[in-house]
Amino acid sequence: EIMIDSEKLFKNRIHTLLEKKIFFSLLKYSFEADTDIKSYNLRKIVRENDTIYYDEKNSMLHFLILNTIPSFGKSMINERMKNFSITLESTKAISAFELVFEDER
Repeated sequence: EIMIDSEKLFKNRIHTLLEKKIFFSLLKYSFEADTDIKSYNLRKIVRENDTIYYDEKNSMLHFLILNTIPSFGKSMINERMKNFSITLESTKAISAFELVFEDER
């Protein structure tokens, strides 16, 4: 599934990718729209094996983009978002390597 509703499932996916040493980037965006995010065709925003977690409580979209550095992932999402009536404001972008070293502190 592209969209995951559970924070626990999303974190499990992240840990699985880290264990398998699959490179990815995590991109966080604040989300504003009059329409529920689930009503959009999210397959037009991310690729088939990428994952989105929507934190409804904090109005945040978390993109898990496989085999992509954060800067390229951000530009890819920004380009694809032009066709949607969604306002996204980037708040954080880290790679799997940064996530590993961040956890070791």
